[in-house]
Amino acid sequence: MKLLQGLVLGTFFLIVGGIVALFALGLRPGAGTLVSDITIARPPAIVWRWLTEPVRIARWTSWVADVKQDSLAPGAAGSRQSWQLVDPNLHDRVPITGTVTEQDAPRMLRMQVRTPGLFESVRTWTLEPVAGGTHLSQIERVHYDVWAARFMEPLVTPQAQRRMAGDQARLKQLAESAPAAPDSLAR
Repeated sequence: MKLLQGLVLGTFFLIVGGIVALFALGLRPGAGTLVSDITIARPPAIVWRWLTEPVRIARWTSWVADVKQDSLAPGAAGSRQSWQLVDPNLHDRVPITGTVTEQDAPRMLRMQVRTPGLFESVRTWTLEPVAGGTHLSQIERVHYDVWAARFMEPLVTPQAQRRMAGDQARLKQLAESAPAAPDSLAR
């Protein structure tokens, strides 16, 4: 009987300890912040197009099934894009809206990205010309609207970080395999 009580009590403390640890980790500095850097052997003007044009975004961004642009030019301040993501974790399509809040083409692009009721983020890309190409930095600060997602942030953020790094590697591969002249890229 004491063995059973010990097992139950031990299991209880493991569960409570896990909950406390997740809660504490979710309060750490930088929680919900994703950062990635990569150098792409193309000038900023070409990389910019890969960040702003719907057909290109759909090619390098994981889970994206479709991107639609509003009437404003891609990357213009105030322009909006609607993305349809196929999230394998939710087994469903997730609509996401991205609105350009600030831009300095082709050096900096900032977007507010949101799915009402799930999350909201501010995503900033900085493009810096370097010898042989562009150094691309991406910082995204995510706020989860759903308490369960906020609670699971210490597990969700590292997965999202890995996905971001994979997306940037795919962007690098696609941009570098495209023609070097900006005007020669197919629209």
